[in-house]
Parts: sequence; C-alpha cells; structure tokens
Amino acid sequence: MFFNAIDSTHVFVADRNNDLWLDQGPWGQIPPLRTHVDGNIGDFLAVDAETVYVLGQDGNLWLENAPFGTVPLPPCSETSGFGQGFSCRTLVASNVLAFDYFADGGGVFYIDGNDNLWQASPLVQIDGNVYSFQPLSPEQSLMARRVRSRAAARPQRPVGGRRSRFARRV
Repeated sequence: MFFNAIDSTHVFVADRNNDLWLDQGPWGQIPPLRTHVDGNIGDFLAVDAETVYVLGQDGNLWLENAPFGTVPLPPCSETSGFGQGFSCRTLVASNVLAFDYFADGGGVFYIDGNDNLWQASPLVQIDGNVYSFQPLSPEQSLMARRVRSRAAARPQRPVGGRRSRFARRV
C-alpha cells in the first residue's frame, strides 16, 4: 500500500488489491470519502487532485484526468473533451518499467522494457541500458546503468531506491 498526498484534503491511495483511490477530507471517518480512480495499477504519481499518471500492471502508462469514478476511464480521443476536466485518459507509453514526473522541466520520463530512458513529450531517447534515474533539473538526470557483462554482473542498488517502487510486477 502506498499513497501520494496532494494537500491537506486530497490523498491518492493504492490499496492491497492494486486499486487506486482518491481519498478526500475532512478526515476522521474510516474509510474516508473516496473515489475509485483505476484498477490493476503497478504504480502512480499524482500531479494534482485532478491529474494522475498511472502505470498499469500491463506496462501501459496513462495520464488520467478527473472527474474520476469510472474505471477504466475512456480514452480522451473518444470523449467530447481532450484533457483536464473531461474524465478521460491518454496513453503516454507502453512497455514501461519505471517512470517519474518532473514538473519544472521535461514532464514525464520513463524506462521502457529495453532499458532505454525516454522523455515522453517531445518523445526523445535520453540514454540506454538504464537501471534507474532521477531527474535533477531540466538539463540533468542522475542515472544508474545496467551492467551486462558476466564478469561485472552483480546486483545493483537503484539510485535513490526508486526502482523498487516503480518496477512493474511480473
């Protein structure tokens, strides 16, 4: 179970059944007022109370827009609106192993199933053989590279411990 607090009255929560919920205050009642956001999630990262990136267990990375409650949300291309405020989702990438969001520059970064690091928009490959990463600024990222030779092959610890949380469950 993990969570992402947006402010004092909005918290995204992933439960043990891999369902994502938006819990809303006031607090003091269990369970709190909650809205189902998505199911079968591997990870998520909330931007605000109305926008959340969701990595499905199938490796698809979605940008989901409130209002939530319909699971799964329809693709934005099939709704009357495109984006925030229209209760829809947009496929960002497939075959995603890990991702992060950097609000101040670059947006979404992800590692694909071939260990390539990508910036999602505009779509640009940043590096290859990447094990883990941490965006530092619009111009810099800290990366750990995967070692492929047998002589040097030993377990590597992910940078910042991010890989364990963002790894797709197999």
